[in-house]
Amino acid sequence: MPESNSTQINLEGRFALLELGSNSLKVHEVFFKSKQTPQVETHRLPWRVAHLYFGDTDDADSAFLHEVAMTLCRAQHFLGDLDPSTVLCLATGVFRDLPDFDSFALKIREQTGFFPRLFSGDEEASLLAGTLRKQTFEGPLAFFDIGGASLNWVWLKEEGRGLWGSLPIGSIRNEYHLREHREFLADYLKQGTALCDAHLKELPFHRSVRVVVTGGNARVLKEHFSSHIISLNALRHLTVHSLEQGPPPELPPERSEVFLSGLVIAWRIMVRAKAQEIYVEPRMVHDGLVYRLLRLLHLGSSQSDFSEKLKAYTLKLKSEMEVEADAPPEPAALD
Repeated sequence: MPESNSTQINLEGRFALLELGSNSLKVHEVFFKSKQTPQVETHRLPWRVAHLYFGDTDDADSAFLHEVAMTLCRAQHFLGDLDPSTVLCLATGVFRDLPDFDSFALKIREQTGFFPRLFSGDEEASLLAGTLRKQTFEGPLAFFDIGGASLNWVWLKEEGRGLWGSLPIGSIRNEYHLREHREFLADYLKQGTALCDAHLKELPFHRSVRVVVTGGNARVLKEHFSSHIISLNALRHLTVHSLEQGPPPELPPERSEVFLSGLVIAWRIMVRAKAQEIYVEPRMVHDGLVYRLLRLLHLGSSQSDFSEKLKAYTLKLKSEMEVEADAPPEPAALD
């Protein structure tokens, strides 16, 4: 770890949280008022850091660092006189792939004053699990947030109890892995299936479960089908059509270029979960992450280290929620 990557949080007055994701930098301005729900203003600054990283060009490392530093400097416009060293700066998605994140974080601090902290996929998924366990569902259910570089998941085996985690598959990551196969329909589907299935096999369930998909990819699917329920056949048909004819023309460029890889991920999730339909709830994850973080920060004293609070929270959550994974199915007997 860097020599000092702790962030002391003062939950009074004005506070800022930065989310460094694969697709964008989100600047959350938080205004605290006594005994009132905090007010949050969010500003989204798009960037292409995941494309730079997975594209693996000759100058990818320097271009990646420059893109992050310059965008963080732009973010300061929204923060006014807030000291960057007091801002909680969480790096997710593609940043988890950096071979030496600690060195990267120090360079960013030297250039901008902000000091990123790596926010792991398991940590992010644990906050979602803690929220979902308080809701009532007809289980078992599996929730998936399809991001640009990672797939966060929560499995609720029974009411209030389950498991969670993160897998290294995402729409931008997979697109660059599969790009060389784009011209050949059968080859693209074969390689895309193998890439997804190799990771999805690690999921802890083996029985049929209901599937909820969240995040930006879910938003696109909901708008395309004008429905929050999508059948396996409809998704498979759209995947083949997009391979042959291209993605829907109404998509913006940043979504269009990774639309197909996101479809393949959603399709393989359905197959893995033995689900004939999925429920798309685009706002369940991203619009709520900042509020889940704020609830976490309010635990214990008003001024304490974020990492300490997160560690205590995840340990408590595991003791209260964790269940046994499903036993794998017995191999079919030979006649």
